[in-house]
Amino acid sequence: TFRSPDSIIHVLRRIRTQQYTLAIDAGNPTAASTTQTILVGFSKARHTLGIRPASRQQIFTQIIQPDNRLEHEIDIRLELLKAFPEGETIRELNLPSPLPQHSIAPFIENLPPKFALLNIGARLPEKQLSPQNYGSIAQTIIKAGYIPVLSYGPQETKLAHQIATDNNIRLAPPTSLTELHYLMTKAQAIITCDTGPMHLAVASGVPTFGIFVSTSPRRFGYRHLSHDYFDTQTGTEKDCAALIT
Repeated sequence: TFRSPDSIIHVLRRIRTQQYTLAIDAGNPTAASTTQTILVGFSKARHTLGIRPASRQQIFTQIIQPDNRLEHEIDIRLELLKAFPEGETIRELNLPSPLPQHSIAPFIENLPPKFALLNIGARLPEKQLSPQNYGSIAQTIIKAGYIPVLSYGPQETKLAHQIATDNNIRLAPPTSLTELHYLMTKAQAIITCDTGPMHLAVASGVPTFGIFVSTSPRRFGYRHLSHDYFDTQTGTEKDCAALIT
């Protein structure tokens, strides 16, 4: 609502009072967010920068036209750095080591030394797997010699409890993003659908296996170092199990 402290009106007012020199719209370049465009375009920043079609150029003081040959989301976003005359481009996702989270430390202390985190669900239903699929993945993790532990977001609580009960596997306590990051760094591997925690897992430096149900792994996935992904639209469940193992 417009009365909320987090409404676009209040957020825009807070941004404008900061009198920024530069505001960058680093949103999805192929599906522009009107809200984000408004926040950047009317931020009162001296310079505004975004990846947008030429028809919207009047909103920003500078527009970057990305290389159409680029496929991955990170590479497309890094095109914004073309606006700066100097600077090193670092492509890797990375986060500093998290501070100990005492709220979940007792749970982690009782975990076996070899466990894999299976992150349940995704914000969009079309990105999710069925409870049976998640159960099958959990059994594959066990066969590979690891103990599966389920992590989940607030909207997946019921689903996670169902999968944990049906398959007799461990369920992590509810976590904040900071606690989830800490839990991820203690795991030997992470398996997740294409969702925010997948990128958090990769940034944590833990071997991450992404499962793509409806989105493009070439655009959002990671296949370097110890990371890998599987596209359910082109592969079989047997292929997925082989890759996880």
